[in-house]
Amino acid sequence: IGKGALKVETISLKYINNKLIIFKIINNQEILAFKCDKSIYEKAFNFLKNLKKLDISNNKIKIVKNETFYGLANLEYLNLNENRINKLEIGALDHLFNLIQLDLNQNRIKLIQSDVFNFLGKLESLDFGNNKISMIEIGAFKSMSSLKLLSFAYNNIETVRNKTFYGLVNLQGLHLRYNRIHTYEKGFLNHLSKLTTLSLNN
Repeated sequence: IGKGALKVETISLKYINNKLIIFKIINNQEILAFKCDKSIYEKAFNFLKNLKKLDISNNKIKIVKNETFYGLANLEYLNLNENRINKLEIGALDHLFNLIQLDLNQNRIKLIQSDVFNFLGKLESLDFGNNKISMIEIGAFKSMSSLKLLSFAYNNIETVRNKTFYGLVNLQGLHLRYNRIHTYEKGFLNHLSKLTTLSLNN
């Protein structure tokens, strides 16, 4: 990889013959290839300082480690859709200061921990649809004042507590359809003064 790789703004990753292939999709030129069985190596993208969009959808990733995305401070779009992710390590997303959209749809995540989104203050769209989430820890969204769209559709959530969505002062769309919710604690919408779309249907 030459110095020109530092100017790449959009790449796409796909699993082909047990190899994770990175493609530069600005002009469809392949720029890098390496093996990845269950996770991506820490600091794997450290040389792509100006990357804006990263698509790692439809792979076999199981764990997102602490420094997987180290060096991607300018990343705005991250697609992890259709993997086998069951865990986001604390700190795994801490380096993505400018991230605007995060797609984690169709994975195997069960728990949303309270400190996993601490540095995603610019995030506007977050999709956790089609996972196995049964619990969202209080305080998970405390640092996400810019978030406008949040989806937990098609999960296993049973209870929505009154401070589950605390911190989402600019949220406009919330999708909780097709869960197993039997209890909504009083006041669970009190923190969502700008909400315009709420989906609760089963």
